[in-house]
Amino acid sequence: MSPFQRCLDQWRAEVAVPLVAGSVRFDASLVWHGVSMAEDSDNSDGVASQSRFPIYSITKTFTAVCVLRLDKAGLLSVHDPITKWMTDLPLPESVTLSHLLRHVSGVPDYGPLREYHEAVRTMPKSPWTDDEFLSATLAQGLFFEPGTGWSYSNVGYLLLRRAIEKAAGRNFRRCVDEQIASPLGLTNTFVAETIDDWQCCVPGYGREVRIDGEAVDIRSSYHPGWCAPGVAVSTADHDVLRRFVHRSLIGRTALGADASTDSSPGSVSTSRHSELRHGHHGGSRRTVRPELWTRWRGSRVQPLCFHRASVAERTSQCCGLLQQ
Repeated sequence: MSPFQRCLDQWRAEVAVPLVAGSVRFDASLVWHGVSMAEDSDNSDGVASQSRFPIYSITKTFTAVCVLRLDKAGLLSVHDPITKWMTDLPLPESVTLSHLLRHVSGVPDYGPLREYHEAVRTMPKSPWTDDEFLSATLAQGLFFEPGTGWSYSNVGYLLLRRAIEKAAGRNFRRCVDEQIASPLGLTNTFVAETIDDWQCCVPGYGREVRIDGEAVDIRSSYHPGWCAPGVAVSTADHDVLRRFVHRSLIGRTALGADASTDSSPGSVSTSRHSELRHGHHGGSRRTVRPELWTRWRGSRVQPLCFHRASVAERTSQCCGLLQQ
C-alpha cells in the first residue's frame, strides 16, 4: 500500500467520514492520487479524484484572487474602506479590504451563534440574507482595532464578496468564472448558488440540517446560501490543486501572478459536507500553528488553510513522505 494511501486512510478513520478523495502534486506533477472509503459507504459509484466536492473555505482563495485582480484593473483598491462599497455598514472607516482579506479586521463571525445553527437545522433550504447575517454579527462590535489582532471571519469574506460584486458589476459566480475558472480552463469549478448545484457532487451526509439529528444526504436540502462568503464546487485532483493553486499562485499564469519558489503539497476533499461545513462555520479567533510550516529542498511550503488541525497534520505528513 502506498504511504500516501495509508495516510489518507488513517485520517478518514480518525475523523469518521465515509469517503475522502485526495491528491499530491509537486511542481505541477502528479505524485499520487487516490480515494479512501469506509466499508459501509454507499458512495462507491463513480467516485475518483476527479469527482466534484464542495470546497467550502478554499473558495476564500478565489475571493482573494478576484479582489487582487480588480485592484490591478483599477476597479477597487485593497486599501479601500469596506464602507466605500457598503455605505450603511455599522463599521468604522478604518476597516479596509486588506484587513478583511487577512482576517485582521476584528469583524466577528457567525459560527459561534446558536441562532445560526438553529436556523440551519430548521430552515436548511431557506438561508439568511446577507443583511440578516450582518445584523446577527456586526451588532457585537469589533473584537479589536483593525490590524491589531487576528480572528477568522466568514462575515469578513461576505463583505469582500459584496465589494467584488459591486466593483465588477457582476455576481460572485460570474466573477469567479471570468477572473479564474475560464482563463485557467477550470471546467469542473463553479460557485454554487442553488440546491440543484449540489447534484453534480458526490453524496455528502450531515446531521446539521435535521431537527432530529438524523444523518441525511444534504444535497437535496442544504442551500449554499448558508455559506455566506460563497462556496465553490471543484475536484481534489484536477482543478483546485494543479491548475489554480500551482499555476495562479505559484507560477506565471494567465492570471498574471508572479513566479515564486513556493510549492503546494496536496489537497483533500471529503464527502461528508457537514465535516467541512462544521469547520467552515464552527468558531472564530483561531490561530495559525507555527509547526504547520515545513521545509523541503530549501523551498518554503505554504500550509493550506484548513480549519481542522488533523487535516493540516496529514498534509504535513504528505510533505514528509515526499521528502523521503
